[in-house]
This record gives sequence, C-alpha cells and structure tokens, in this order.
Amino acid sequence: MPLGDIDFHRLACSVGVARGNGFDNVARHLAPDGIFVASVDTAPDSNPVTGAVYHVTLQPKAWWLEQFAKSGLVECSHHPFTTRDYVRGHGMGLTDWDPADGEGFHLVLRRASA
Repeated sequence: MPLGDIDFHRLACSVGVARGNGFDNVARHLAPDGIFVASVDTAPDSNPVTGAVYHVTLQPKAWWLEQFAKSGLVECSHHPFTTRDYVRGHGMGLTDWDPADGEGFHLVLRRASA
C-alpha cells in the first residue's frame, strides 16, 4: 500500500504483510533515524476446512535479513525491546508463540546508512 509522503519513526507489523515491494515501501517511508519492528512466526498455520494458508513464507531469520537488506534495511542489535514488548511473539497467553521456544523471532531494523 503506497503511503504517500508520510515518514515514520517507528513501524511495526506482521512481516508477511510487508513481503515483496513492501520492503521497499517500508524503507522509503522510514524516517532516517527510524526503526522497523517485526514479529516473524515460523510455525505453519492454516485452516484445514477452507484450505487457507496463513503463514506463507516460512523462512529462517537469515533469509528475512537478506530480503530486508535488499531494500537497505539492516538489523539493529542494540535496542530497548524485550520479548514482552512485542504485539505478537511475546509468549504470554495460551496461543501466542515465544521466540525462546524456537517458533519465531523478532526483528528490529534500521536504514543501513543510519
């Protein structure tokens, strides 16, 4: 979805939404000192009744970092976030995954030039 001339200091999303040209769109609208925060669930998820597949890109962290790097985004290793700060993948509740269990991971990214 084109975002016009809006710049963001912080963006958070479920990464599957940003696939393809979305990575370029994120990079284009991220403020120079902004960060992009994402949760990536690596467990298969689908609806056996309808046949809908919800997690269509089950790839390891290195693959995701490579895709984001193509759009000029790199991992930011120093940030204030802990697992409980994320919207998904915080491990609280019966149905939310926890990265400590190996079912996903979080990404905090910035522009490579920042």
